Amino acid sequence: MISGIRFAAASAVMLIAFAATSQTQRVMSDAAPIAGISCDAMESQRMHIHQHLSILDKGKPVTIPQNIGQRPEKRCLYWLHTHTPDGIVHIEAPLNRKFTLGDFFAI
Repeated sequence: MISGIRFAAASAVMLIAFAATSQTQRVMSDAAPIAGISCDAMESQRMHIHQHLSILDKGKPVTIPQNIGQRPEKRCLYWLHTHTPDGIVHIEAPLNRKFTLGDFFAI
């Protein structure tokens, strides 16, 4: 029973530390917002959506590049970003709001 209590206490401490760290890291990023979209040190989970984007040029598929919206030199990523070149656009924002294709292209 004590082992379970220690695990629960350790989990609660880690959760509090994670919440405090994610808020601190959001503030610390010095990358400029684009279209009102911040570049944060961690992905947020309040609004978490994955969408697929396909672009055709004269009927031929165009690859959506990987790492759009990621700024390794600033140690941050924008709320709209990609990880892989498969067309999956990640929306991982700390607030609920509408995002547009224009927002993604701005980033």
